[in-house]
Amino acid sequence: MASFDPQYSQQLYQKFRKVVMKPVKEQAEEFKLRYVLSLDDDVMVVDDQVRLFMQDLNPNDVSFGYNDPKLTQFLEACEVRFDSYTVRNREFDLLNISGNKRLSFIEFLLYHHREMILNDYKKRWGLSGKISEDLIPQAILSEYLEQPP
Repeated sequence: MASFDPQYSQQLYQKFRKVVMKPVKEQAEEFKLRYVLSLDDDVMVVDDQVRLFMQDLNPNDVSFGYNDPKLTQFLEACEVRFDSYTVRNREFDLLNISGNKRLSFIEFLLYHHREMILNDYKKRWGLSGKISEDLIPQAILSEYLEQPP
């Protein structure tokens, strides 16, 4: 779908909510299976990121709160840096479907690999140029959750 469709977005959001609630390792494995060819050598990096993410995560949690210092430590360990918390939170809010101000591992992966995912989306739909900001969440979720033809 190359244009914003609120009904389609809601369907994607419902599917994605189920993914976010899965255990962290399962989120990572599903992502790696979906993008094994695109990730190439970065598959091993995802394994390292899972380990880092789970290292300080409360055993009963699947996400970090935006204001949790452990999230900042994780992002720094993954060499993901932002100019400010405001910028970081705005970026993460794009895929924070629940609006709970928490970052799950799959949300991190989709954010971290967004350019790769959006490029795949553009190829699939025969698009060129920049994708409008209001379409980015739908495009990323569509490309991740829907199997390409």
